[in-house]
Amino acid sequence: MSSQANIELARRFIDELWNQRKYEVADELFSEDFVTHSISNEPAAWEGKGPESMKNHIKHWLVAVPDMQFTAHHVIADEGHFVIHWSAAGTNLSPFMGIPATGKPVNLLGMTIYHVKDGKIALNQTIVDSLGFLQQLEALPDNATILSQARE
Repeated sequence: MSSQANIELARRFIDELWNQRKYEVADELFSEDFVTHSISNEPAAWEGKGPESMKNHIKHWLVAVPDMQFTAHHVIADEGHFVIHWSAAGTNLSPFMGIPATGKPVNLLGMTIYHVKDGKIALNQTIVDSLGFLQQLEALPDNATILSQARE
């Protein structure tokens, strides 16, 4: 596919699937053998194969942050890949992976590399600012506290 076609895949993924919750779009965007890998957190609760794994991934996040909205800050593409530098924002209203809900706004930062094959996303690899997210969930102390404890 052309780099422009891959940028369109990226936009549809963010706009239609994540932000509009049109789960059926996953069937159009992801191959049947699609897999996702989290670079920063293993194993991910949503790992599996095909479009259903992405639907489960999104639903997993929306339980804890039901109003989550994504912003694509940068999209870079070539014929076989695209990369999205993204952020997501919402309100933590339910527990996340055993961490109690805070009821507060959260902001998640990350970058995902997508591998495209035959016009569909076949693989993605994501790195997320897990430390910052866990601090916002009040599961870990802020950076200043961590640094002061490390110096002791």
